[in-house]
Amino acid sequence: MTDSPAIDELEITPRLQRFLDTLGLTTLADIAQIAELRVPKVIAEELELLLADHEIAYPGRFVVIEPPVTKATGTVGERWAMIEAWLQARHPDELATFRPPATDPTIAAVEAALGRTLPDDYKQFLRLHDGQTYGPMVWTCSLFETQQIASAYKQLQSLTSDEDEEFDDSEIDAGVRAVRCSPGWIPIGRSARGRDYLCIDFDPAEGGCEGQIIGMSVDFDDRERIADSFTELLSVFFEQLQTGEIDLGDD
Repeated sequence: MTDSPAIDELEITPRLQRFLDTLGLTTLADIAQIAELRVPKVIAEELELLLADHEIAYPGRFVVIEPPVTKATGTVGERWAMIEAWLQARHPDELATFRPPATDPTIAAVEAALGRTLPDDYKQFLRLHDGQTYGPMVWTCSLFETQQIASAYKQLQSLTSDEDEEFDDSEIDAGVRAVRCSPGWIPIGRSARGRDYLCIDFDPAEGGCEGQIIGMSVDFDDRERIADSFTELLSVFFEQLQTGEIDLGDD
């Protein structure tokens, strides 16, 4: 076993830090003194990886807590209304990160720049909120403001244009084309580090569907099929908010 680091020296997510703080431990190895840990799934997964990284065996038992989840259903407007009410009650600051509506001329301009018609459900959302100023959506990304999409598309194509770079297609989800980047992937969101993207997929593989939402990283070769449509992406977002997979911190 490697030397056990102090809890306050760990490089971990804020949610895992908050959880470990509640345990009153001095070092990570002290966790062995606890016979049973009742934790949400996302915390259990992060903690197991952390212990493995530091070669620390946990002799106790994980009890995974599954929080009740309400599913968002219906139209884009109806699903967003459920998300909006949930955020307003728990994280109003996060709700404020969603921008005012996009105008139809702005949406038309980006479609002209891309040479593609954006999916109707995505445009319905843009007419509610023109992306985000900051703050997490699915896949650690924030949604682009409409006028950012065309330039982000060019940047993504440029970042992934090195044909000589080795590409491992073993981590590609079914229905997603096994390529470094397709011209049919339109980015609609990006992570804070600027290397991970949410994309609308206009070029699906067999078994996929046009308009599906995928997650891809410039630095890694996995390509994840997240949702069949932007409408479904809202449901994924709502579920991950409730389970804590998307960490909004404490208000």
